[in-house]
Amino acid sequence: MFMIKLLLPSMAAFLLVGCGGGGSTDTELTSNTISPKAFYSISTDIANIAYPESYTSNFNNKLLTTADPCNLNFSNVSVPKEWMGQFSFPTIKNAPLKSNIVRAVQLTDVLLHDNPGFILNKGCKDDLQAELLKTVIRLKELGVEEILVTQWHWIGKNLDGSWYFTDPVNTFSSLSDLDLAALVRFAHSFGIKIMILNQIQAMSDDPYSIHGPHPYIPEKTYDNKLKWFAAFRPFSVERAIFYQSIGVDAIEVGCSSCIFTSQPDDPEQSYSLYYNQYVSIITDIRKVFNGKIMMINPLLDQDFLNLLDIIGLYPVPTIKLTTAENKNLTVESYKVALSKDLQDKTIRWWITNNKPLMIQFGIQSRANALIDADWVEESSCNVSSGLFAAYTTSTNCIQDQLKPDFSLQAIVTEATLEWINELPLPPGSIVNSLNYWATDIITPASAYPNIGMSVRNKPAESILKAWYKK
Repeated sequence: MFMIKLLLPSMAAFLLVGCGGGGSTDTELTSNTISPKAFYSISTDIANIAYPESYTSNFNNKLLTTADPCNLNFSNVSVPKEWMGQFSFPTIKNAPLKSNIVRAVQLTDVLLHDNPGFILNKGCKDDLQAELLKTVIRLKELGVEEILVTQWHWIGKNLDGSWYFTDPVNTFSSLSDLDLAALVRFAHSFGIKIMILNQIQAMSDDPYSIHGPHPYIPEKTYDNKLKWFAAFRPFSVERAIFYQSIGVDAIEVGCSSCIFTSQPDDPEQSYSLYYNQYVSIITDIRKVFNGKIMMINPLLDQDFLNLLDIIGLYPVPTIKLTTAENKNLTVESYKVALSKDLQDKTIRWWITNNKPLMIQFGIQSRANALIDADWVEESSCNVSSGLFAAYTTSTNCIQDQLKPDFSLQAIVTEATLEWINELPLPPGSIVNSLNYWATDIITPASAYPNIGMSVRNKPAESILKAWYKK
């Protein structure tokens, strides 16, 4: 989930109820919210997909289904014609990315050890590690060189009032250490590196509750910042020791997707606290971790920046358009909007530092994604969009009321990659496509990959493949 439209997905990974995706041996179940009369049959083997022909041919008017929504093994997905969207698919121009740019994908954080499809309340059981291997093989075909994994944790309170972070094994949807180690092995066997990102967006008085943690944001007082760092420093070092032991290649120091991020919200009062604490954390981590260190939106101090290997930037913003602008969306019009956005100037300023940058991008595949740019939860059924929406569940799902539009996602993906490729990024910079789904599921069963940010099994994935080719 994005907090204030900037943080990484997803809060609702931890909700235990939902409304939505399953698969069949030949195809997938349709959405309950539409009654399509025609479908496109898309191979789940991206080596067999031609862009855009595969998304405009293979047309049929019959959909095979199965009574088993838990089956994750199928050779084709059936995409209702309506989901392809309102626009023509864009032409891919000037691909691929420059050869000195690292191609990356961030996995969705909705990952359950025995239910990788995140198909809740249906008794589905499967092997996450088997699905992770399939995903790594697919990402290798896609041209991915680095996979980013977001590890979720909650904040809890000790009896003495101090804070602690939940461990991965007991944090719903966070990868266990065993599953993460397996993912690292799989990725390395295909020459793909692994980077770990942190996500600690909220506190809970009962973070391990099976009924859900009921999160809230503690006050951002100076005293709470002291409690944060008192917990975050030993947590960071302990995790770095483990990541070193399993061969992780890079880690985020600091916490962009957290209550307290890499920069203080009150610089005059807290700057020295943040500076001294993060210098100490980085120093301690360097003693136990040999990989690269990245920080998103770090402190603007050259001595501090010299401690980092990679500077991460907040995700490229979703440009908000009027209804009329959205109706006339083109690659060129979106590139113009990006070039006028503040983040264009921000990135160009960071480029002058000549340190590798990580540029992140993505957009949900729904028709109103550029009109209503707020985050719509992808992993559960809820009544509204926005922060903590997953904890106000309802059978009246906002997700069911939204129309998928794969063409809009394709246009924005092509425009963003063209824009990124025109930036004079320092060698070793990373381009990162956000929130890639961990299975081939595309239709809703208890999560909503059909309107989600993942490009898997959508036309935008073929665009990404063209740009990620070397």
